[in-house]
Amino acid sequence: MNDRELEQRLRAANPVGSARNAPLTPRERAVMESIIAEPVPAAPARRTARWSFVAAPLGALAVLAVIIGFFGPFAAPAAAYGPPPLVYEAVDDTLEEIVRVAQQRLTAERQTLTAERRSESVSWNLAVSESGEPEEVSFISPLVTSLRWTEALAGSRIVREGEPYPIDDPAFTPSTVVDPGTVLNEETYAAGEYPAYLPDAGNLDAQYAKDLLAQYAPTTTEQPGDAMWAIIDLLNEWTLTNTQHGYLLDSLLAYDRIAVLGTTTDRSGRPVIGIQGMANGGLATTLLISAETGRIVGVETAVASSDAALPVPHGTVTSYILWKDSD
Repeated sequence: MNDRELEQRLRAANPVGSARNAPLTPRERAVMESIIAEPVPAAPARRTARWSFVAAPLGALAVLAVIIGFFGPFAAPAAAYGPPPLVYEAVDDTLEEIVRVAQQRLTAERQTLTAERRSESVSWNLAVSESGEPEEVSFISPLVTSLRWTEALAGSRIVREGEPYPIDDPAFTPSTVVDPGTVLNEETYAAGEYPAYLPDAGNLDAQYAKDLLAQYAPTTTEQPGDAMWAIIDLLNEWTLTNTQHGYLLDSLLAYDRIAVLGTTTDRSGRPVIGIQGMANGGLATTLLISAETGRIVGVETAVASSDAALPVPHGTVTSYILWKDSD
């Protein structure tokens, strides 16, 4: 099963959520993580397991423990466990000013009038062995995920190999990478089978956005990175309108401890501005906002504290997801 299906089963075992099929609270998520992080006996052979936040296959239960990784702007770590952190150019704008400018761009852009039950993403996650130990990598091989589903909970999800790129040496050519475009996993759902995480999020308005983020983290939290998880779950399942992206950005203004990192270019070559919040487990979450359209187009996670459970250097990028901007 993938991480989304695991959460569905945990929720079914304790059905106290709202009518919206509410996501796990940070406390419930911590319980889930403690369950999946139980020691797994070492296998005779080692292999690398990778997955997408939106549903790549899992090679071993232990790899679920790194789903919680979150990122930020740090110096390059000593060991190569992931891609180099993004380098930001500082800006003087406050979070309120950034959201105001983003709202102006969202309004100016042509947009669809309704949310769509689909998601297109490129993602990468830290590689681990079957024993749960992180593994160093020489190149990044992202996954491309296409999800389509209907109101009747039918649909399909296809995960393909992305275009690999080296970490250090531009001339390095990996010899063990699957050809880009190769289908790694394909799932088809008959009516009623797709496990929609937020089935009614197409109706997202200002109040819905505030309520949803609050379910992940209260506005008084010192870890607003947990609230950003709501946005990750949304965009992994829905393509929202510009107006709805605006509601999400407005909702983030209620959190006091979100830092503005500055401007940079994301891993797809798009100009973005990063905002970051600390999250549970000594981790940090960075949302990437398009400098051209104002839409949320990516998220990165990294180890941000020596207290983090993952045995990798401080600043190690552990995962990223990039979503399409506008059609």
